[in-house]
Amino acid sequence: MTTAVEPGSPGDLPLTGGTRIRSRSWWALFAAGLVAAAGWYAAHPAPLPSDGSVAAQTAAGTPVTLGVLSVDDRAVELREVGWDRSALGAGDELTAHVCRGGSVSATRDPSAFCTSVVPAEGTTLRPGDQLVLEVVAEEPGRLVLEGLRVAYRDGWQWGEQQAGRTVEVVITER
Repeated sequence: MTTAVEPGSPGDLPLTGGTRIRSRSWWALFAAGLVAAAGWYAAHPAPLPSDGSVAAQTAAGTPVTLGVLSVDDRAVELREVGWDRSALGAGDELTAHVCRGGSVSATRDPSAFCTSVVPAEGTTLRPGDQLVLEVVAEEPGRLVLEGLRVAYRDGWQWGEQQAGRTVEVVITER
């Protein structure tokens, strides 16, 4: 037995692709949200430490190395390390290094405290290592840096932030 369908009833309407298009739109929206969330996660690693301060006094022309940043629970690849250049005097030279297997507060010879001292950029900072800053100033004065600008990668995440201790160096006459 067949059932007659009255003209104009829902059973009489042909199915169109509209339902399928709406379904695809929701999936595209979901995928875009997933990509946005993954992008946000990748660009927001846990912050690096940025507390405390370190101070030193040195004669003009004599290098001093100060410990600025350590990580206790992860390894981060240092892409770039910079500082506020407006705080520098005309003859000031700063160089960022990684102290492997040790740490310093302030010293003229970091090799006494580190198993090795290597350039910071492109190096992985691991637990037990320390980012250090070598300062050589040719003129007496005072240098103050509110931490360093560190661009880094932490696993799948990458970030750039002001990090590390505040550095203060008093430079005296030779």
